[in-house]
Amino acid sequence: MMRAGMRLYLASTSPRRRALLSALGVDFVVVAPGPEIAGTGSPCERALLRAASKAASGDLAGREPGIVLGVDTIVAIGDVEYDQPKDAEQARATLRSLQGRTHDVWTAHCLRRHPGGGITTELAHARVRFAPLDDARIERHVGGGRWAGKAGGYGIQDECVDFATLVAGDLDTVIGLSRAALDRLFESSGLERSP
Repeated sequence: MMRAGMRLYLASTSPRRRALLSALGVDFVVVAPGPEIAGTGSPCERALLRAASKAASGDLAGREPGIVLGVDTIVAIGDVEYDQPKDAEQARATLRSLQGRTHDVWTAHCLRRHPGGGITTELAHARVRFAPLDDARIERHVGGGRWAGKAGGYGIQDECVDFATLVAGDLDTVIGLSRAALDRLFESSGLERSP
């Protein structure tokens, strides 16, 4: 629950982020996020830039004052990013690249005051290991369509994703909204929520 008189806007189209935020007992209103920018720098720097862009450019026309939350998740090995696949063929290529390897997951969170524009950011990091995947296993995953709209082409929370193991960090960071990072963000911004 946000501090009295302070509305929280979630600038996101992700149903997973909405579910995670609801599970935390936070009241919020969903608004369209700003554009997905390419960004530059390391994967964690790009995630921070994108989260800030989503929060800064969210559709708030005519909205009452409040706080805007923008979030972005990046899956990467080194500086190579594995974004949300655009189609099934790209999903196959992404899974082939990640199979049998450990990758980083960066979830960046940005709070922006509306109006006023002051921002605060927090970054969460996790590591995930993929088991080796043969073509048949990749085809089953891609054929199920669960890759769509997910960085790296998978959702670690999905029952069908038995090939991904969290080896460092928190599960919610990989799903797309870190509770610990959000708590730090709210605290540093002088906001409160119910436990």
